Order: sequence, then C-alpha cells, then structure tokens
Amino acid sequence: LRNYGNTIIISHGSGYFTVYSNVNNITVSENDYILSDVQIATTNKSENPKLKNKHILHFEIWKNETKLNPEYWLKK
Repeated sequence: LRNYGNTIIISHGSGYFTVYSNVNNITVSENDYILSDVQIATTNKSENPKLKNKHILHFEIWKNETKLNPEYWLKK
C-alpha cells in the first residue's frame, strides 16, 4: 500500500483478511500462526503536523475482494 509505510496482511481463512499499515517494530513473519491478543507491531507517529505526532494505524478488513466496515468487527 503506497504512502502507508510498512504493511502486515493477515489471512484469517474463509476469504477474510486484515490489513495493518503505518507500522514498525514488526514481531511476526510470513507464514506465522498468530494468536489473538498478540502484539504484531507498533505504530509510527504521523508526519502530518495537524495530527501533532499522534500514532496512527491504517486498518482494513476484507472478505475476498470486498472491503468491510471495521466498526462491526472491533470490540468496544
């Protein structure tokens, strides 16, 4: 993904994928089996002055070739 820095894509099976961009200190490797609640990376600080150096994660959920709304999937 251009302009998003380092990117991790995780396959969850049945056509579901999650995408995590603008990350560093990546702790996983290709073909790793990743359990839930495992830290996979840290976020980079935004270079946008309007965001005042906040850490920003670009996150997406996909089902096959359809981008899904992540709000339905995140725990509150």
